[in-house]
Amino acid sequence: MPQPSVPHPARQKTRSARHQRPAIPEAPAPPRPAVLRTLAAARYIGLSESFLEKARITGAGPPFVQLTPVGVGPGAVGYLVADLDRWLAERRCTSTSAPSLPMTGASGRGRGRRAARSIRRAET
Repeated sequence: MPQPSVPHPARQKTRSARHQRPAIPEAPAPPRPAVLRTLAAARYIGLSESFLEKARITGAGPPFVQLTPVGVGPGAVGYLVADLDRWLAERRCTSTSAPSLPMTGASGRGRGRRAARSIRRAET
């Protein structure tokens, strides 16, 4: 069976400096906006837009900025990227067995109340 021909290293074709393609410089990353609207903020932190809307009511979410004066049409809301980063950093965990966050929002309702009760019982 014939062997495939492999060119000798000295005979390989090389491009001269004149025919080489110029290196394409990497484009700089686009600047990150300082304020993100609700949908962009939700995507940034990996949660739903609905969560952020509900968290604004209960106080369980990241701090937000009211972009329009109160009483002027539908209130436009934004989130500072620095606040989102800080809020995420506060929620870093190393174990699922040691809860580091309160189990309920400001309303005190929901399934977290039962879990908080069981944690209090375990501590006593």
